[in-house]
Amino acid sequence: LGSSVGLVEGRRQAELPLIVHGEPKSVLFIGLATGITPGASLRFPVEQVTVCELVPDVVAASKKHFERYTNGLFTDSRVRIAIEDGRNYLAGRRETYDVIIGDLFFPWKAGSGSLYAIAHFQSVKRRLSEGGLYCQWLPLFQTSRREFSSITRTMLETFPQVTLWRGDFYQARPIVALIGHSDPSPLIPDVMVRSARSLAASHGQSSDSVTVARPFLYYAGNLTANREMFTGAPINTDDR
Repeated sequence: LGSSVGLVEGRRQAELPLIVHGEPKSVLFIGLATGITPGASLRFPVEQVTVCELVPDVVAASKKHFERYTNGLFTDSRVRIAIEDGRNYLAGRRETYDVIIGDLFFPWKAGSGSLYAIAHFQSVKRRLSEGGLYCQWLPLFQTSRREFSSITRTMLETFPQVTLWRGDFYQARPIVALIGHSDPSPLIPDVMVRSARSLAASHGQSSDSVTVARPFLYYAGNLTANREMFTGAPINTDDR
């Protein structure tokens, strides 16, 4: 696993949104999976990392099989792992976060639709600090155009600006990130470059650090500026 694509992409799913923010201090992850993604956030000068995971066995499996790749996730004092439903956790808390990251949920699984519903996105927005952002990863290889358009329009109805980012450049199993920004300010390249360079200087730039070296390579466009593409798509709600 140490040299596999999965390790690189798992890290990228944290690195990219944190670099886009520029100066994240508090981060919340909805979903643990292997733990590689939230662990990558500890390479940044963050002060607080919260991970919500619904299934206790996932936490146990991550610690047993992937701990060596999680960058001290289970021992770092900055980390809190909450075995809870991420949506309910956010709805019931008052803390705010600079960055909230939604894991690569498979849209076809029962219950996943609630994590793409407008009520959830609105709850996420309320939990963002000033200048904060929400990153939702999507598996394009398991998402139809109708589903992608519905999720995108639902985010466009919630956030004042939504940008699209590639997670990789694979043809067979591509993933993308929809990033909802808490304000419509344009991206500031200097902030992103400074954040990326700081990360590279702190931890060394290896062959798997393309995100760190060239973050704008993954930028795919401003969806808010092209929202007419999604006008006819249905808004995803809890009852529909």
